[in-house]
Amino acid sequence: MPAILKTIKLLRRVLKDENCRRMNRSTVIGFLGELLIKEKLEYEGCGNLEFLGNQSGYDLRNGNIKIDVKCSTLKNEIKKGFGKYWGWALVTESKKRHISCTHFICVALDDDYQVAAYYVISSKDVTGFHSGVGQFGGVKHGFVVGNKINLKVFPTDWRNYFKVSKKLISAGKAIYVSKNGSLLRVLNKI
Repeated sequence: MPAILKTIKLLRRVLKDENCRRMNRSTVIGFLGELLIKEKLEYEGCGNLEFLGNQSGYDLRNGNIKIDVKCSTLKNEIKKGFGKYWGWALVTESKKRHISCTHFICVALDDDYQVAAYYVISSKDVTGFHSGVGQFGGVKHGFVVGNKINLKVFPTDWRNYFKVSKKLISAGKAIYVSKNGSLLRVLNKI
């Protein structure tokens, strides 16, 4: 088994470990997302992929393509009973530097930390994405996707957030890629 797959497997074990429930898991989830994208792009034949991470403005680079990986697990943070969703902060209010990536790849993980889907967003389109709501008010541009949710029971501000994201998917500004689809093909198209 290649080293990157071993690391991915270990990170999933850490995230599932009861002894690790009290740690800040967001860093581990973010790193897992970066490794999942690196492994997928290499598997798809992406040569010369440079892995940067660590606050460089983007996580991966292949020539002129600079990718900022965003990773989300299923959430139920609005109110119990509203259903689960994925949410990504593309740009936060506190971000001082300009966007230096060319693409965002949003990774949607299921409850077992397996990839459910990907969404590819060109950084030139990010200003069309909704600002955060509720406890995510510090998000300047964000993206949410529901998983079997009933929008009718959501508060109005959240309902609008989901509707804007859905329109962006329909308009091709956030491109859905199935877990078995080709990220490399999409990256090379936009």
